[in-house]
Amino acid sequence: EDDRAQFAKLIGFSRHRREKLGHRRVSGDDSGRRKRQSAPRAFGTNDHGRGLEFGEDLKGGKRIDEEDGMVYEMDDGSGVFFCDRFRRYKFFCGACGLGLLKELVGVNAILLKRNKELFEGDKES
Repeated sequence: EDDRAQFAKLIGFSRHRREKLGHRRVSGDDSGRRKRQSAPRAFGTNDHGRGLEFGEDLKGGKRIDEEDGMVYEMDDGSGVFFCDRFRRYKFFCGACGLGLLKELVGVNAILLKRNKELFEGDKES
């Protein structure tokens, strides 16, 4: 629960920086202030919307990874996945790619469980 609260604060602060402090490029802005790009050009356009809230899900999709909601199976059997923690930049794949993503999520779950076991009881963790 603490992780969720911390993540919610991080998202809120990021949105505050972007929307209230103007730390992004906005068309028609004549203030002359240098602003941070909102997304790398490699993702195409710079405006992908606000992203998803922490508990929010993609419409028409079912979460594959219950914890973070980074991979979704869509109603038509295709997949949508996100590459960023704010879930703003969507990437799409077919059923074959979705199968690979499901396997990756499964393997990662095993690795994360093992990591947790290794660090439990460690005074520095």
